Amino acid sequence: MQRLESESAGEVAGRVDYETAKRLAAGGDVSKRTKLAARSDLSPEILVYLANDDALAVRRAVAASSGHATLFCAPADIRAAVEVFQPQEAALAGLTARLKENFDPRGVLNPGRMQAGV
Repeated sequence: MQRLESESAGEVAGRVDYETAKRLAAGGDVSKRTKLAARSDLSPEILVYLANDDALAVRRAVAASSGHATLFCAPADIRAAVEVFQPQEAALAGLTARLKENFDPRGVLNPGRMQAGV
């Protein structure tokens, strides 16, 4: 099986074995993790791991592959800098904001927990 590190310019092509995918998913290179997350042939546990990545670009790449990403656990500084859920499309974001407004008109229930400003 082809290894991602040996490919020119870090392109993700060919098959990547499970151990290589696992090592890349845990690695510090956001670009490689983003390219890995965009693959359609990863095992579910690798996708789940990448869906919880600190980098928004990686979580967006997972979401673009017909899934969604949620930040479950992270230190306070990361949680302050990273949205918990992936960004919603404008129509859905408006609906979410209106629902929150109707159920919590004073904005006292977990302000900003779901998304900034909601």
